[in-house]
Amino acid sequence: MVSKMTGPLLWLIAVNYHREAETRSFVKAFRALDEANRMQILVVDNTEESNKSQLLHQFDSPNGSVRVLRPGKNIGYFGGAAWGLKKLLEKDVLPDWVAVSNTDICPVDKDFLQILAGISAQQPASVVAPAITAMPSGRQQNPYMRKRLTYARMVINVLLFRSTFLYGVWEKISGLKHSVTNWFRKKMGSLSLCLEPCLLYAPHGSFILFHRSYFEEGGNLDFGAFLFGEEIFIAETARRLGLEVHFEPALALIHQEHAATGLLKNKRMVQYLSESADYLFHTFYRKK
Repeated sequence: MVSKMTGPLLWLIAVNYHREAETRSFVKAFRALDEANRMQILVVDNTEESNKSQLLHQFDSPNGSVRVLRPGKNIGYFGGAAWGLKKLLEKDVLPDWVAVSNTDICPVDKDFLQILAGISAQQPASVVAPAITAMPSGRQQNPYMRKRLTYARMVINVLLFRSTFLYGVWEKISGLKHSVTNWFRKKMGSLSLCLEPCLLYAPHGSFILFHRSYFEEGGNLDFGAFLFGEEIFIAETARRLGLEVHFEPALALIHQEHAATGLLKNKRMVQYLSESADYLFHTFYRKK
């Protein structure tokens, strides 16, 4: 049983990379939820020092509810989140929750923090996946993965992401699959699914909530790849520690699909996918 602690309810860590206007909107949307000052927002600005914008400067108030910290270079999504978390822990103790988020996320319900506080009053899972609706497609991104990928599937991923051509074919097939699925749902009258709270293997990486028990039991954000595959890293970390990952549809968010990775060219994207697949396979799947 985790003992009750005083202090903020949530540290919200968002990682920005050349998305200053989008990040400003993200901060404003979440600040509007926090009338009781229960949330500390940290923007980790991965934009290189030579290109950094002043658009985020007005939010940078170390004694306020929003801070902007800059590592001076692009250190990746979870790399930035892990770096930011360590900076926060230099001066403060963990709150009930830590969230890692893209900047293309916005809350649906003005009672988001109240709902989260209600979950805290129970015995929550160590990792919580909110309901995330991708726009403009309308598809639900959680539950993201209900079951662990097989060894064979991980081998396929390693081979698939080593080729720009094969990745392009896979991307086309995947896009076609989503289009057919969305068409079918429209014909049935709704893009949404009737979803209930449940246990799952992996949460969608655009917004993940970590109860402090995740860190107290030995979990971390130290993902060994630059980008992609963070979901499996968290799932495998929780699995090794015997911790639960839980889908909570009462926590609702909107995700502007693909905005966060829109600056990446396909060749670089395939490189990051390949590095991530190799890391995940050798860390969690390779037979010893």
